[in-house]
Amino acid sequence: MVANGHFRRETSAKDVAILTASMDGIASRPVGAIWRYRVGRKKLMSGRSLMPVSQTPSTAEIAALKRFRASFSPASIPTTHIDATYSRASGPGGQNVNKVNSKAELRFAVANASEWIHPAVVDTFVAQNHTRINRKGEFVIASDRFRTQAMNYTDALERICEAVKTAVDAVIPAEIDETKVERVKELKTRDNEHRLAQKQKNAKRKEGRRLGRGDAD
Repeated sequence: MVANGHFRRETSAKDVAILTASMDGIASRPVGAIWRYRVGRKKLMSGRSLMPVSQTPSTAEIAALKRFRASFSPASIPTTHIDATYSRASGPGGQNVNKVNSKAELRFAVANASEWIHPAVVDTFVAQNHTRINRKGEFVIASDRFRTQAMNYTDALERICEAVKTAVDAVIPAEIDETKVERVKELKTRDNEHRLAQKQKNAKRKEGRRLGRGDAD
């Protein structure tokens, strides 16, 4: 729908079906275009609008996610799932710039990501990185920061690893710092006491003025 020259997205039955399917795992929903609708050339949806709806993980699930995050590294990413291509880079390289295929581009199928990414994290990972997912349902990332293919390949793997860990952090609820909670309560109590004291002081001042006017009369 177009309103005042701007595209406005309305929730449809298809949107609800997609969000419902996210609860059943990545393999149960179509891959690729569901994360980015287009009308003509206008993008109507962002990844944030399609953030999966999920319940708060249990204590056991949180512990499992923390173990997964702590042990996950670039070495945890199976190379059999990664398709790497190389091209000429415009980054560092001195005389080799635009002469050597040092730029590394890595891609993998999101539909199979649950085989090496914790299943509870896949949906959030896809939502956070929707702009990197092409129409084929492949997550694509490139690196040309370094002079060699090997270094750029490693750099791209490390960036995939960081993206996965970021998704894990988004799934794990923030821990409550009891010290901060008590401090906030203390400050609120102090502020409330100060407010009441000031209110009483103002009331006494007004009462004094009223009595003063009465004596003058």
